[in-house]
Amino acid sequence: MTFAWEDAWQRGATPWDRGSVAPGLAWWLGQHAEALLPRRLEDVPQSGSLATPRVPHACDTRTTQGRALVPGAGHGHDVLALAHAGWDVTAVDIAPTAVVACAQRIATAGINVQARVICADFFESPPKAEALQEPFDLLFDYTFCCALPPALRAAWAQTCATRIKQGGRLLHLAFPLDERQRSAATLQSLSALVGTGRVPVDPGAGPPFVLDLHELATRLMPYFVLEDVAVEVPSAPDRRGREALLLWRRR
Repeated sequence: MTFAWEDAWQRGATPWDRGSVAPGLAWWLGQHAEALLPRRLEDVPQSGSLATPRVPHACDTRTTQGRALVPGAGHGHDVLALAHAGWDVTAVDIAPTAVVACAQRIATAGINVQARVICADFFESPPKAEALQEPFDLLFDYTFCCALPPALRAAWAQTCATRIKQGGRLLHLAFPLDERQRSAATLQSLSALVGTGRVPVDPGAGPPFVLDLHELATRLMPYFVLEDVAVEVPSAPDRRGREALLLWRRR
């Protein structure tokens, strides 16, 4: 698995990299740079009515939000967006070439940015990397979970729980979603879970390589409480309607 990712980076075969911060994260940071809790689903504007996302810059003055972890960080676009918003960010990638690329971006980001990147296995337990030995306030996942074989999703949920301190948050920009995830019934059932410990039941849980929100909720509910879910978030044109932003609180 390590060789495959490093080989892709060495060949420049990284189609998942869009060259900039994820629009959904930029929107969330612009709306909620001073607080962890996004708006409720019913308060999120419809697509097309959102203002252009603003990523807070390093020159913005604010207190540190806390410690954040970004697994599968790649070039580090999202890492820097979080750092500019006041987070003390640790980026992790298993591919050495990706780590070098991310480190270079961090080095040119400015002295006000608190961020670093390490080459490590997110799943290693106990972690050898000192930076992973203390749990974090926030873990941001975008295109990391979906890159894993479906058989590793239970381990992903458990490791996320291990890496996040009690009361901390998992902010998951889930992609790609099955089209069924856009149905009113699915969204209603997920909205009903906000603030509860109930596990949804969906016998038609989605196919491999595609994220099914019900399946992920089943994996995460033993460790987290779902606080918010938003589906009308800015996305790249070819990802529109296939993303959702979910905020989970560690039990």
